[in-house]
Amino acid sequence: MHIDDANLLNLTRLWKRYGAKSVYMPSAEGFYLNNSWPFRAWYEDQDDTARFHLPHAVHYSEWLTMLPASAVIPLWSPRTQKQIGAFDKLAKQLLLRDWSCSTKQVAMYLDIHQQQKERSKLHSAQSSFQMTVVTCQADVKRWIDIASNAFAYAIAPEVIDALPNDKDMTLLLGWLDGQAVATVLLFKTGETIGVHQMGVKQNAQGKGIAKQVMHTVIQTCSAWQAKYIVLQASKAGLPLYEKLGFKHQFPIQLYKKVT
Repeated sequence: MHIDDANLLNLTRLWKRYGAKSVYMPSAEGFYLNNSWPFRAWYEDQDDTARFHLPHAVHYSEWLTMLPASAVIPLWSPRTQKQIGAFDKLAKQLLLRDWSCSTKQVAMYLDIHQQQKERSKLHSAQSSFQMTVVTCQADVKRWIDIASNAFAYAIAPEVIDALPNDKDMTLLLGWLDGQAVATVLLFKTGETIGVHQMGVKQNAQGKGIAKQVMHTVIQTCSAWQAKYIVLQASKAGLPLYEKLGFKHQFPIQLYKKVT
């Protein structure tokens, strides 16, 4: 599987673990929707090969009307010109129907084996900083509170509560001087591990904690026998990931209804 497809497969499978369900839509098969956070709405093929498609243009109006007001539509730039044209058309239709791009991200990946050859470039973690695996409900609550604070939106507890029991998931808490200050979620699909919800509590930002978190993440993913690490970087996080050796793949835009 191409690494671009592996990134999208990891991301959309995570949304399904978050509770996204297949919903019947007259315009196309393969429509999925999260009715609670993170509210994603997307189409994909049914054969689990990470080939993503869109409803035919004549159905845009019908489809968008049926979406709940909370829906967030992710658009990414595929590799083929035919797919790019289809996604460009939908972006135009969204703008015409009072949807706007609320968030821009960049899909990225790291070849762990290549990175290991350059491990000498990584600095050792601060002695006062450590990361632990979330295993108890008290730490699940800490994780949710910190992630919600870091990203400035409410993460639904019912979505996260069961994840520590999922063999393909690892929730990590970062601690500085005995205080929980950072979160990350690792999700494994095949040889790929996705890094999600990597956040630092607002009053602890600017201290190099995100860098320490990612050093631990890379070590953890290597021990988990992954070949690639994938993520979706915000503008703020992009410089750090580039310094760590992550490569650019494609842009992702998240559209929300203007209210």
